[in-house]
Amino acid sequence: MEPSDHSNSSLKFGQAMRQVADWLNLGTDAVVEGQPIELAGVTFRLEHHGLKDPGGATLLVDYGEVAPGQEELVLRQLLEFNISSPAGLQGYFGLSRSGDRVLYCLRIDLDSTPDAAEAIGNAVANTVETMHDFAQAMVRQADAIQCVQSHAARVHA
Repeated sequence: MEPSDHSNSSLKFGQAMRQVADWLNLGTDAVVEGQPIELAGVTFRLEHHGLKDPGGATLLVDYGEVAPGQEELVLRQLLEFNISSPAGLQGYFGLSRSGDRVLYCLRIDLDSTPDAAEAIGNAVANTVETMHDFAQAMVRQADAIQCVQSHAARVHA
């Protein structure tokens, strides 16, 4: 890759981040620097990895805290999910650098789209919607489990 290609990719990322910051009514520096952003109850940040991935941006969504003592189980579940899905298309899960938060990561291909800001905006909107759907499904699952446990307790009483 030529140095000018990297400069163009960094410039494209910076321009897209400025547009995203405008859409979200946030300070451009915070968005460009990858500081956490909260939108509709979902915390995320955007990163550009420079020469490691000049044509892409990575959306990192904070999925939640790892419960103390559950690190091994959580890591196993994350690895099982990652191996069972096409990470290049659906993203992947990992742990934060501190190891106490689960992150969902999705690469956004800035080079394959005419409007990088729109691609980032769509990825963020879709991810926020998916997180809300997932949270609602988890509540329904917890309610169903509670209902089954209540019924089982009455049967065994």
